[in-house]
Amino acid sequence: MNPLYFLLSCLVGVGLLVGLARLLLFIVEVQGQSMMPTLLHGDRVLALRFWPGRWLRRGQIVVTHYLDTRQTRQPDALSEQKYIKRITGLPGDTMTVEMPPLPLSQKAAANERPQPRTWRVPPGHYFVQGDSWGLDSRLLGPLPFCALRGVVIMKLKRRGEHTNQSAPLEIPKPTKPEQS
Repeated sequence: MNPLYFLLSCLVGVGLLVGLARLLLFIVEVQGQSMMPTLLHGDRVLALRFWPGRWLRRGQIVVTHYLDTRQTRQPDALSEQKYIKRITGLPGDTMTVEMPPLPLSQKAAANERPQPRTWRVPPGHYFVQGDSWGLDSRLLGPLPFCALRGVVIMKLKRRGEHTNQSAPLEIPKPTKPEQS
């Protein structure tokens, strides 16, 4: 075999693999604290871009963005930013969630804790929550599958960290929400 032909074949093969990996995978850096303690601000995760909706399950960590489902305004920073959350509800589930505590300035006016809110997850939607309080479905409601950007498959080493391996994410056993 001609060495030049072999080298060219290897380069083409590597190029195809890199292109395929860039098409299927992407890296997201965690911004904020809503996924603590699972993911910390500055952690990086590897996500798979294409994931059929029927393969989603409770407990999976996903990369999503928020859509203005009313479509009454132009896309803004909220709809363009990627969010990392955990799936807690799938189509047909009824989710009763505690609402986040009110800021101190509103507590005096409200004089009470917010009441739990109940959501019914419609077909073609999913319910996401952070492991800590943050912007998620508890405030915005169920998200359509088209808002899903990817499924997190592993946590990567932090920059400057010198361990020998990346850590697969621990996914807790799914819990069944109320059914109605």
